[in-house]
Amino acid sequence: MKNDINERIKKIRQEEKMTQEEMGALLNMKRSTYAHLESSGTFRPEHIKIIGMHFGKTLDELVYGIEPSKEPKAPTRFHSPEPVIYRPNRFTEEDRIAMKDELHELIEHLGPGDLDIILKFLKSFGA
Repeated sequence: MKNDINERIKKIRQEEKMTQEEMGALLNMKRSTYAHLESSGTFRPEHIKIIGMHFGKTLDELVYGIEPSKEPKAPTRFHSPEPVIYRPNRFTEEDRIAMKDELHELIEHLGPGDLDIILKFLKSFGA
């Protein structure tokens, strides 16, 4: 089966009347970089997740072109994972550095008010 993810994402972008420059901004990259991804279909998993969350599309819709079932069932849209219970000393120093880097990258994509919600959440754990 041919992978047409680039065509599906391009179609969604065009239906939403977004330019490649706007999509690049959504993914925190230059227009030329986004144009290459769209033409080649070499989107990284984090790009697919951001696009899915932005347009309200499922992973199956974006990657495989499978339309969601009309039958009611549990939501399959991208969502945040269940909260992780903090357990001191469970992670190595390398794990902590990697998580810190991922957190910084996530913070760059937050919308207005999201940072306040996260800070309140962290304070509730005494962080």
